[in-house]
Amino acid sequence: MNILFIPGNSQSTDTFSEQLNSSKLKEHQISVFDLEAAISSLSSSKAETFFFALKDKLIDLHRKKHFDCIIGHSWGGHLLIESIADMKGVKGIMTIGTPFMNKPPRMEESFLPNPAIPLFYTKELNHEQLIQLADACLHNKKWVNYIANGMSKSSGTIRKLTPAAIGTGSYNNEVKVVEQLNIPLAIIHGEKDKMVNINYYNSLNIPTLWQNKVHIIPKSAHFPQLENADDFNQILTQFIANF
Repeated sequence: MNILFIPGNSQSTDTFSEQLNSSKLKEHQISVFDLEAAISSLSSSKAETFFFALKDKLIDLHRKKHFDCIIGHSWGGHLLIESIADMKGVKGIMTIGTPFMNKPPRMEESFLPNPAIPLFYTKELNHEQLIQLADACLHNKKWVNYIANGMSKSSGTIRKLTPAAIGTGSYNNEVKVVEQLNIPLAIIHGEKDKMVNINYYNSLNIPTLWQNKVHIIPKSAHFPQLENADDFNQILTQFIANF
């Protein structure tokens, strides 16, 4: 199975270290989409074209690699949903902590009130802010420095341009995309996630929702693939076994 992971806002490929090194997944070919490298290769960084430019990068990679399953974490899940209609041959997709955007967006419904959320959209973050944001994303606090360090290496372009891109409406209606999917969609949610409102998913029509439920990962928050890798990898293994 050829698998691609897409990191979230400001995260590096290390976000999926527990999958890249998993014995359960060693029989599969695993790649990680390098968001920062893709951003640095863009000819221009404008809010009106930001989502679509990165979408083209992702689609081009799929055309070269022919992925069977694609997993997007948080912001990476949005990029996946934005792109999936043009990624032929994918057998199934998974999102982790991704509340699909409507047009106009329903942020007050899809996200929980959290004082750290504005930091996701602040280009320059100092060390204290990076720790605050990482801490707010996690239940298993052993990962705080790891996540903060990953964010510190980001250019901040995603944090800067995402709200502007949403404001211009230059993105696909992701709610409509998931309504029209013809492949399985697995949705993963950390039990202790203080960012994403799990009840938001109940308001959506998702005909191909895998096993007709959102899969809750215990002892984890917004990074279940790291915080509780054993349970996450078990669910991922079950999901790809269907293909």
